Amino acid sequence: MTRMFKRLAAAIAAAVGLPVALAGGIAHADYSTLPPLVCERSISISDDRGYEGDIPTSGGFYFQTLFAFTVTSSGCNRAGTVAYQTQHFTTEPFDYTSTSGTLTFASGDATSKTVYVWVTRDGSPGPNEFFWVKLSAPSADITVNDGWGLGTILNDDDACVAPPDLPPGAEWQCME
Repeated sequence: MTRMFKRLAAAIAAAVGLPVALAGGIAHADYSTLPPLVCERSISISDDRGYEGDIPTSGGFYFQTLFAFTVTSSGCNRAGTVAYQTQHFTTEPFDYTSTSGTLTFASGDATSKTVYVWVTRDGSPGPNEFFWVKLSAPSADITVNDGWGLGTILNDDDACVAPPDLPPGAEWQCME
């Protein structure tokens, strides 16, 4: 049975173009000429959005919000690293705490890691603001599919708006 299987394997190998070697009068497929198996971990980073602050606590308000960007991986679970760094888009330097570092995936490691960014309340009415978390410099066994995580800071500082029933020409002063 083994002899018949080896002959069948050799015949298939020859049919698909693999070299065939003779050993003991039996043809064997020569697998030593095959290229190494390519195995890569593929990663992507999520987007996150949230309000810029005003989290109530027992001592008043906490003026920062923690954004979480999930870096997920799929494919082969080989070890590898990828760098990350925040980048301004429509934000100012004081809108969030810049961060950078390296995520390390060990062989057989979990399929996700998280990058955290603190967003700070600015107290000024205005439009939503945006920043990036960029993945870069992947090691040899990592392919970056989506390397840009978009952080959307939802402005929760209401502008002072006069009541809709205010008579024309009446004075109005915002009280904060």
